[in-house]
Amino acid sequence: MTVLETLELDLRAKLKSYVSKKTMIEEVIPDDLDALFEIVKAHPKEFHFVINNIRQHIVLFLEHKIGMR
Repeated sequence: MTVLETLELDLRAKLKSYVSKKTMIEEVIPDDLDALFEIVKAHPKEFHFVINNIRQHIVLFLEHKIGMR
């Protein structure tokens, strides 16, 4: 079972004690950066924009750092 499937099951379980959609989703998604990266790495097609965004931010940081911006 993948991490996304586990998150889906957790979310479905929380639906039984519905509070609000935002609260339920926030409770299911991990706060740990390593856990979030594992989800992104396990599903690169679904999260390709995240990988591209990280790369773009690193480029901007390095350009600023060496005076190219």
